[in-house]
Amino acid sequence: MRDAGAQPLAEPQGSDQALKAILEDPRLSQMSKHAYVQRLKVASAGMQMPASRLILAPQTALAWIERRYKELATRRNMVTACLAALRRMPARGGSLLQIHKRALGTWLKASKALEDLQQARLKENQPSDRQRRAYVPFQDVILAREVLPRGSPERLMMCMYSMIAPVRCDYNRVLLVQCAKSAAELSDEQVQQIRESNFICIPGDAQQPAILVLRAYKTSKQYGVWRRLLPMDLTAEIRRSLRARPRKWLFQTEKGNPYTAKAFSSWCCGVLMKCFRKPVTLTILRHSYLNSLDFNRLRISDRESIAAAMQHSVATQATYRWVPKGRSASY
Repeated sequence: MRDAGAQPLAEPQGSDQALKAILEDPRLSQMSKHAYVQRLKVASAGMQMPASRLILAPQTALAWIERRYKELATRRNMVTACLAALRRMPARGGSLLQIHKRALGTWLKASKALEDLQQARLKENQPSDRQRRAYVPFQDVILAREVLPRGSPERLMMCMYSMIAPVRCDYNRVLLVQCAKSAAELSDEQVQQIRESNFICIPGDAQQPAILVLRAYKTSKQYGVWRRLLPMDLTAEIRRSLRARPRKWLFQTEKGNPYTAKAFSSWCCGVLMKCFRKPVTLTILRHSYLNSLDFNRLRISDRESIAAAMQHSVATQATYRWVPKGRSASY
């Protein structure tokens, strides 16, 4: 079958129709929209064709993705973005409708194949080569945290990802809110009154813990509003950071604005690179944390609580744990 990319296709009028379809879908979270659009822009620049055209040329696009990316997870992310755009981009009648249908079938087949390969690897509980090179034991994370200057944003970031179960890249836009004596008394109605999706409520009583509320995060549709009372040592780190740098956001740019998710992730990776001199990521910290736990001593309820704290399922939790080669059981 000839790839649709070889056929002349009309260029979209105005902004790229694939990107527009993603951005205008109210069912997608802002984080998903940003991730899909950024991946499509990378592919568009790399292939030197509009996203609305490359998603109709799956064989050409898939060959480019395979050449460009060695990691299965990255390939799957790119395919998912293309598939998301194609599903939302209006299909006109005539020959273009047939091209759309064929392209959709090709992308779905590619997505399923990559998912099967990724699941097979996850079931082996083995890291990828890139993850193996970047891995650091969680105890080293704690040691690195403790040598960072008190009150610095770098130390606070390390505290947020090591003093509680590490979440994903969810701290880029977290508003700091002053509340009454105890944040624990914050009602659901009061939470709804705060317009910013993610925030930390810092109580007026210095002896009381802060509360973290997240409503915009990757798995929010499955798990809803995520709220946690922060331990006192982490609350103290936040207060110390605010004394050193009074501000509106938990983490912010030099101009005083909240980070985008991508910029925050890049900044965190830069801090981690300086600490460990290897390409450690926030995802690696999540792996490291779970690998530091003795699951033989954890009840099912403990595992469920940890999974909820990390915003994923118990099944996903199991894939985050890495088993050294040669330790598989005999049957």
